[in-house]
Amino acid sequence: MPASWAGELKLSSKSGSVRTEADFELGSLDATASSGSVRVAGVKAQAGIRLASTSGGVSAIRLAAGGDVALESSSGSVRVDSVEGASVSAHSTSGGVHMDSVTAAQIVATSKSGSVRIGRLEGAFELDSSSGGVSVDGGSGHGSAQARSGSVKLRLDGGLDGDLALESSSGSCKLWLPAGSDLNLKAHTGSGSLHLPEGGSLSYNEKGNEATGSYGATPQYKVDMSASSGSVRLEWI
Repeated sequence: MPASWAGELKLSSKSGSVRTEADFELGSLDATASSGSVRVAGVKAQAGIRLASTSGGVSAIRLAAGGDVALESSSGSVRVDSVEGASVSAHSTSGGVHMDSVTAAQIVATSKSGSVRIGRLEGAFELDSSSGGVSVDGGSGHGSAQARSGSVKLRLDGGLDGDLALESSSGSCKLWLPAGSDLNLKAHTGSGSLHLPEGGSLSYNEKGNEATGSYGATPQYKVDMSASSGSVRLEWI
């Protein structure tokens, strides 16, 4: 096919993998495999991109879309590297979700049986793992991160641009933010300890397992951190 095409491209395999490595531009892309993996690299789409596998992994590398990017695997991991879109969603029913770099107005990553790991993100996000940890190594934005069986660890070196909610049902909850961040904080642990920076205006309950208050002169955003069984830690970087 030509290097640039304004139409919609559909690729489908019922028994085997779908793979494309050539760099090209098109209107939109829909690539699916019933029994096999899906790997797409180097595609630019004017509209949306959808990659899905019923039984196999999904890999998205160097993708850019003017619309939404949707990635889904029913039985396999989802791996993302350098993907941009109006929104980017990645979902795995049985496997982890690993994103090295993603930029979008809305980022959603969920795994029912595996960890959610993000190298770097920029944008609003919703991260959820039913069986595994959730981690972000760097970036900026706002949103939520939840792990029902594992720890939540977020390093947002670019700071917040909205409210943030972190929750771990069975594990620790850790957050790193730039020094001098102004924020309203609520931190709670059911069975663990609180480790919070000095210099804030905080009030603790009688048990000492919940703290509310603020940091900075003009706190704008709310940060809610909760761990049912584990420690809660906020640190400046």
